[in-house]
Amino acid sequence: MHTLHRSQSADRPHPFAQQANAVTDLMKRPGNKPLNPEFCEQIGQVVVVVCSPRSGSSLLASIFRRTDQLLTFQGAITPFLGLANLRYPESGDSDALDESHLPIAQANGLPALLAQDCGTPDELHTPESLDRFIIDLSIRLSMQWPELRFDPDQVGAATRAALEQLYSERGWPRGRFLDLPLFHAVFLRQLRHTYPGVNPYLYDLDKALIHEIIPDAIPTNLLPSERFIEMPPFILIRPWRAPSADDLARKPLIIKTVANTFRLPFLKALFPNARFRILHLTRSVAASANGMYDGYLFPGFWAARVDQPLSIPGYSDRFPQWGGEWLKFGLIPGWRRWTDKPLEQVCANHWRTCHQTILDWLDSHPEIRTDALRLKFEDLLGSPAQKAEAYARLTDWLGIELDESLTYARDNDLPLQLATAKPAPERWRQRYDIIAPLLEDPRNRRLMERLGYRAGGAPPLHRKIEDTSDNRW
Repeated sequence: MHTLHRSQSADRPHPFAQQANAVTDLMKRPGNKPLNPEFCEQIGQVVVVVCSPRSGSSLLASIFRRTDQLLTFQGAITPFLGLANLRYPESGDSDALDESHLPIAQANGLPALLAQDCGTPDELHTPESLDRFIIDLSIRLSMQWPELRFDPDQVGAATRAALEQLYSERGWPRGRFLDLPLFHAVFLRQLRHTYPGVNPYLYDLDKALIHEIIPDAIPTNLLPSERFIEMPPFILIRPWRAPSADDLARKPLIIKTVANTFRLPFLKALFPNARFRILHLTRSVAASANGMYDGYLFPGFWAARVDQPLSIPGYSDRFPQWGGEWLKFGLIPGWRRWTDKPLEQVCANHWRTCHQTILDWLDSHPEIRTDALRLKFEDLLGSPAQKAEAYARLTDWLGIELDESLTYARDNDLPLQLATAKPAPERWRQRYDIIAPLLEDPRNRRLMERLGYRAGGAPPLHRKIEDTSDNRW
């Protein structure tokens, strides 16, 4: 694997070269699996989940991570693209990547970075699995707090202390890993003894849990910073089993990052030997735009500090600390034309651009379009019958069994992932006067119809919606 040096891309200065080399050093530590720069060539099947922001891709990815029939990553691949110098502005004017970016990805070791994070859920029954988990935690911390240099021995001490406490005080069977948020709360408390600058309130953790486990932590909304490789809210990771050569060749690899909507040519070139498949996850413009609107009002989900001043009513004026410079949820092609439009219009355009890009790309690749699956997020949250049908379609398309872990996911409410509020049918009606006009926009109506949503009008706000089985607007 190549280390990452600015000289490899003279026209693309690498802001994270030092951190990338630190991650490379961690990957070379004893106890880690061997580096695999040939990872992408060894993958036999790739499934790219494409959608607009706030359309349930994080929840869907958490469902996929429950089963060992699939290969997944612990989170989005965006931080690894940053380590490989494939992020705005170094890679271009938006999140879009194509075949021309492949030499930079290969020179900067992206395949080995992805291989490090690829796997299936594991427990901690062996010393080797614990060693690997400690290295994974050290790498993730290095991307979340790049100004700190994490010593794996110190991270290991905090990990072991946290696990011992969970075994002795919380009744965890030794070697089992039962509760992802609880582990991270206890682990971060231990880690703060050595690294007090690590703030648990920047993680995807319930604030009540943080207050219970780490009462001395001070709630804070850290300002966005270009120094972050992974943007807050930070993800939580679990023990991860490295795939075998047979796994790489046989199991579908799920890639979930919303901005990959604009990276399909790049990803197809990155995995040259894989059957390349598209899972198109949809959600109504009202629900998706409302979720993005929530995110713009939330201290997180920053994507990039842009070089064009923002004057977005409802955002830039409300958050002068960052609203004039920072866009959220990614940089879509053409974003510069929307830097002075109302926030709800910015969100609707983001939704529209994502889905139109997906449809156009599939139209230009008919052999992939015929092998693609379109799935409504509403069906994953719907009635038991809706959910049963959605899971049946999904597992049949993936060629996997509805195993115990997936059955549990189907029949139970899973923990929220990177959410500002619990999904609910037509929650957008709480912001009715702002969001409802989006449904009358002819551009949105045409695209909604093409995505399979039935035009059912917009009932009054006071009307209670009990069921969304018809996927009505």
